[in-house]
Formats: sequence, structure tokens, C-alpha cells
Amino acid sequence: MAAQLPVRREIQRALDILDDHGRRTEQLYDRRREHRRSPVNKPILVIPGGQQDRTPIEAWTCDVSRSGLSFICEMPLPLANILVCLDLDGESRIWMHASVKHCKEVVDGIYACGCQFQMRANSSV
Repeated sequence: MAAQLPVRREIQRALDILDDHGRRTEQLYDRRREHRRSPVNKPILVIPGGQQDRTPIEAWTCDVSRSGLSFICEMPLPLANILVCLDLDGESRIWMHASVKHCKEVVDGIYACGCQFQMRANSSV
């Protein structure tokens, strides 16, 4: 994950749509949120089902807070547990257990998901 992958046109379009939507609804939702969100557009790895033996999928973050993150990916995710790999500085990775709270298609084949962190995963993931 250290090398930055080129952003495909569909993914960039989805990021742009979500960014525009976020600006329009920011004040409404910020009052309800426990932690402030920061916009971050970086590749991450997501393991659906939260099981270490499954193959990770690539995703792109939209924003991150202390309690969760939103991201886009190329497959719908059920409202269930996942493992998320955050690449902090190109060398350090943190795996987190998280729970998907919503997942909705924003453009053809691109899904916007939001998850809440549960706890840090074992470093040997």
C-alpha cells in the first residue's frame, strides 16, 4: 500500500460527488457527531466479514475521525464487521476492527460506506 495507486475516473467521480454532498450537509451532521471528521483521500484495505483469512479489497477513504471513517469501494458491503488497514505514513499500518453502518451505491459500481471503529486489531493481522 505504500505506492499511491492512480485514481480511476469512476472513483474520482464518486469522491467528487461525496465531497460536494459533504459540504452541503456538513453543518447538519456535525452537530450530531461525537468526533470531528477530517477529509482524507488515501487507499486503504478492507477485509469484509472481519476475518483475517479473507482477501482484502482496495478502497479509498473520504474522511476519518477518531471514531470511524467513510470510504468508497467497488462492491457493496453488508452492515457487518470488517477489518480496515490504515496506512499512516507509507510505512506504518494499523488494523482496526470496525462495523459498517451504511453502504450505498453512488455511481455505477462504486459504493460509499461508513464504519465505526470498534477496537485495534492484533498487530499480526
